[in-house]
Amino acid sequence: MSDERFEKIYDLYKLDVYRMSFSYTQNQTDAEDITQKVFIKLYNNIERLKASQEKLWLLKVTANECKNFFNLAWNKKKCSISIEDLNISREEKDYLLLYSSLQKVPRKYRICIHLHYFYGYNMNEIANILNMNINTVKTRLLRAKQILKLEMEGTNYEKN
Repeated sequence: MSDERFEKIYDLYKLDVYRMSFSYTQNQTDAEDITQKVFIKLYNNIERLKASQEKLWLLKVTANECKNFFNLAWNKKKCSISIEDLNISREEKDYLLLYSSLQKVPRKYRICIHLHYFYGYNMNEIANILNMNINTVKTRLLRAKQILKLEMEGTNYEKN
């Protein structure tokens, strides 16, 4: 019975877990690794999980796994490719510029945008998923939108 339940939950939420992981890591392979870890934890804890809390539990575990991922020493060095160097259409470049601007929003703010605008969670739900105060969520969403606006206007945001 629990294997069938696991497969059902996996099929329902694998993309949600992957997307959230990718939003944190900005890397397909890392997001896949985190997704795998989350579903291993689900498999090991499925008997204790209430049916009504499956998605919430998965997103909380995903957020925690992503935080753990960035504490690993080998994740400190990254390199990037310039959009201008790519041989793609103007429409694709515009999308990548928007995406690139969103990626310049610091992770702690970007995840709130992701949960609110891509998943449709309200601020109370986001606070619950990320284990933080609702006022912190409100502040992070506001700051994220401000930073994104600056990036889209061509004004580079610099962390203070």
